[in-house]
Amino acid sequence: MYDNITIFYKDAEIIITPFSAGRVIKLLEKRIANGEETAQNYTFLADAYSMKKDSKKAFKYILKAKKIDPDYYYADVVAISILNEEGKFSKAEYYANDLLEKAPEDYYLGNTFAAVVYVNPGFNGRKKKVVQKLAEKILAHEDDGSFKYLNCCIFVYQEVFFDFDMALKYWVKAFKRKPVMMLTLDWLISIIFLVFQTIITKFKLNVTYTQCINWTRFFMKKEQYYYFVSNPYCTDLSPEKTLECIDKAIKINPLPQYRIRKGEILFCIGEHYQEAIEILKDVLEEDSSFKECYKVIALSYLELEDYPNALRYINLAILNSQDDEYLYELKSKILKYLNKPDEALNVLLKFYENYPDDMEIEDNLALEYEKRGEHNKALSFINKSLLKEKTSDKYQGKATILFRLERYEDAINAAEKSIELEENGAAYYWMALAYGRLEQYSKALTAINKSILLDGGDMCSYKIQSEILGALGNSKAAEKAYKKARELGLDE
Repeated sequence: MYDNITIFYKDAEIIITPFSAGRVIKLLEKRIANGEETAQNYTFLADAYSMKKDSKKAFKYILKAKKIDPDYYYADVVAISILNEEGKFSKAEYYANDLLEKAPEDYYLGNTFAAVVYVNPGFNGRKKKVVQKLAEKILAHEDDGSFKYLNCCIFVYQEVFFDFDMALKYWVKAFKRKPVMMLTLDWLISIIFLVFQTIITKFKLNVTYTQCINWTRFFMKKEQYYYFVSNPYCTDLSPEKTLECIDKAIKINPLPQYRIRKGEILFCIGEHYQEAIEILKDVLEEDSSFKECYKVIALSYLELEDYPNALRYINLAILNSQDDEYLYELKSKILKYLNKPDEALNVLLKFYENYPDDMEIEDNLALEYEKRGEHNKALSFINKSLLKEKTSDKYQGKATILFRLERYEDAINAAEKSIELEENGAAYYWMALAYGRLEQYSKALTAINKSILLDGGDMCSYKIQSEILGALGNSKAAEKAYKKARELGLDE
């Protein structure tokens, strides 16, 4: 069945399972030995070795494939899959970005595997809009009759749109098309998870992440179970229990990604920053391709108030993930601690210059200029941000800036827009301040009361309430509000 392997090169539709991988390897190694050194042969050989969990050999052959033909896109797809499996998410991101730049827009395998990388929790949702666009392109593609296309659709519905009913329908289609592919352990775990997700969603059951993992633990190796259940982004276990689980995984198999997770958990627990640094540095010393370690090392040094080392490692993190706005924000913060405020601002401006379409950079620049007292510049950036996306928080931020510019009526309008999108105490607070400056004290009182009702009230809210009540001549109520503000920490 493998003699006609060449007919599958165009759409990479070749049946490689853990059961057939050995035979594929023998066939392709024989062909390569006979002089057929093509990018395709090396790529499928890498794919087969990846199926046998030999990522070192797999990646070696991917590099050979890319050397022969840098534009054989399926080689990049397999590379991304290998790196993602190994937990080398920064390097996988590099390959994904490169593939999206050079491959045609309708290359659904490239779009899917890039999205697989971007949905990783470590990206903190910063690629959310990119993933949405990629998902739309995948579903817009015509079904070419391949198993791989159905597999891509399952991913989109399950991991991007969370439409588990549709994911299940495509799983059934995929099973009918290539049943042998669905009998592997990975696929069995996948379908069990999918069935659980469908039932949980349909009946609105309150099920935790840990419970979901426990339902499938019998299909996993022990170390895999301990690794998945210790995921700090999802688990509902205590930090101590999470640490205990990852230690068990490391004891069975000290894989780099397991040790990286331990470093992340130690950082999250707090007070273990130095230990986290040492673990992550050890991983980097063994394999420098685990670039995601740099960020956690930088954060750990920041907590230890070792700002020069924090700056060193955040720079390394940025070198390996240049479009991550959060890293620039961290660098800006570190530079402030080093008493370099102008450099801190320039870091954010440089990011904005290179990545003007980022969804959060203008908000952060607005906040930075507001802190510096440059309210007109802050207003300019918040307005630019609102052109991209209108949210309650952004309008609330705009209300704050307008108030500081003494544009009280405009501040009230911005606060009203914030409340229209989502009722929040902060918008009512700034509305109360603006009405107070306009001496419309009844409206100011209504607004501050609403703010306290929604947010519980802090010393500033009760102080403002006291002043408004005083202006309305209700001295008894004003004194009571002031007393409450004092109880919450207000100085005389």
